[in-house]
Amino acid sequence: TQFRKVALTGTERTGLLTHASVLTVHSAAERSSIIKRGQWVLSNFLCDPLPPPPPDIASLPPANAADGLTERERLVAHRNNPACIGCHSKMDPIGFALENFDGIGRFRVVDNGKPVDNTGELPDGRTFKGSLQLAAVLSGDPRFKACVAEKMFTYALGRQPQTYDRCTINRIGLEKVGP
Repeated sequence: TQFRKVALTGTERTGLLTHASVLTVHSAAERSSIIKRGQWVLSNFLCDPLPPPPPDIASLPPANAADGLTERERLVAHRNNPACIGCHSKMDPIGFALENFDGIGRFRVVDNGKPVDNTGELPDGRTFKGSLQLAAVLSGDPRFKACVAEKMFTYALGRQPQTYDRCTINRIGLEKVGP
């Protein structure tokens, strides 16, 4: 009936990145989505949007419990296409780290009867396992603070930044937050 502080210590949750509503919105109707989640994080936490996929690329096959494949295993064949690997090598590792959360953001350790593989490696060699380590990698990325400052600026003013706003956004993104 009221707002209250919730401790996340000792859980797999870490703020906005693992909020069930965010995970649900960036899932497919019946399953999680490594691609949607990875692409969203790149665009909104690192300001690194990806181009749309080539028009002739088939989408992932639908989830099928009978095939015994995890979401990650279904994606492997798709990302091995040379036309796809450039973007997928950037977004998929991020989505892999969030695979412990199903299509509605519930924590899980098994996907289609197999243990979830939540490990990822970015193109620059940074590795992580799970959402907590991913959050640490993202927060240490030099693009993170500037990107979040830009997104909050856009939200607060209800418009895209203009050239003359850049100095303000840069200053906000570089200032220390907290004690």
